[in-house]
Amino acid sequence: MQDISQPTRALTRPRYNYDDFPRNPADYLAANRDLTQRYLQFINISWIYAHLPRTTQEQILPHTDPRRTQNSPPIASIAAPDSSRTPGRRVRRPRGQDTRPPGAHEIRKSKLANLFKPMLEQDFPVILICWGKKERCQIVPVVITDPTDEVTAWQTISREYYAHRGPWTKYLPWCCVNKVEIVDISIAGKKLAMGNQSTGNEYVGIYHSEDLVAKRKHLEQVIADYKPREWFCPYDISTGTVDCVIECVGSCMDNAECPERIKSKAKRELSLLSLRPILTQCFFRADIAAHNSLLNSEGLIHGHKDILGKLDDWHCPESGEIRFRGLMIRNYRECNLRQMVLFLMIMLIFLSIALARIIFNDWAIAWTVGGVFVGLLGLLKRWE
Repeated sequence: MQDISQPTRALTRPRYNYDDFPRNPADYLAANRDLTQRYLQFINISWIYAHLPRTTQEQILPHTDPRRTQNSPPIASIAAPDSSRTPGRRVRRPRGQDTRPPGAHEIRKSKLANLFKPMLEQDFPVILICWGKKERCQIVPVVITDPTDEVTAWQTISREYYAHRGPWTKYLPWCCVNKVEIVDISIAGKKLAMGNQSTGNEYVGIYHSEDLVAKRKHLEQVIADYKPREWFCPYDISTGTVDCVIECVGSCMDNAECPERIKSKAKRELSLLSLRPILTQCFFRADIAAHNSLLNSEGLIHGHKDILGKLDDWHCPESGEIRFRGLMIRNYRECNLRQMVLFLMIMLIFLSIALARIIFNDWAIAWTVGGVFVGLLGLLKRWE
């Protein structure tokens, strides 16, 4: 067993007498002023170091003695070791990890805000309307000056639609508006005119139609699954909410929702779902909207806060990932091509009869020519 030698130098605790310490704290500060200043300076440096950002913590501030008059040589910066990397071991990046630099989300938000600038320029909310094909539709934001006045809002929607489509479209049978429905609109980018110049407040994108049949079945199933409880939470007509009693699970548990509230919400959504055909009537007659506030009930009016809030749904969202509830305006040409063909055939029959009467000056020949086209129309009817 190896002998342990005595240390050549050892630190011993100094001994002080009780009378050496000052009885008064003021006397202690006066006797140890230099030590007190150094201690307070050390506390200040520690506090600053704890609140510095990580990038500046790699350079440690030098400790200076105020009693020294000569300039001390600068202390080299000490880099904090990277504890995340182990020598001799290869660090692999997890799959699916975003390699975008810090601040990419804010950069994307600023770009999308610039894209949505026509909807944010004025201090009023907007309603998005679209028309065209599902894979490529034209989108126009309509500025609503007073969201509570839906009569004026529908007049503005109709005026903006015909301003972009042309006022002559209301007089052509196959270009007349046939249906107005609610869809989810995704903006792909701005619409370009001749010379690749932006048209201003027009966009192009896609829309997603709602499955009303599946939604109706879901709401009916929610209402059917409701089971009466011993307690009853009343529905307040003045506020449109359900006031939960003390025994309700919605009052006792944070993550639970009142069954009466779920049933009441489903019944109201089912009632509003049956009013969707009124949207088409409001487009032609805005006065109907005075008694049917469907724009606010369906959440079709988007304010600046709603638009900017959608930019934080995802990290660096794409413009097509942001969906807005809007109005899809269909015309007869988009709804049924066969109806337009039948209308053109009927017009062609009458035109051929008139031309035959003028050319041959005989009604018998004219009606014979018309009968030929009627036979073609019958074949087209069988094709349907």
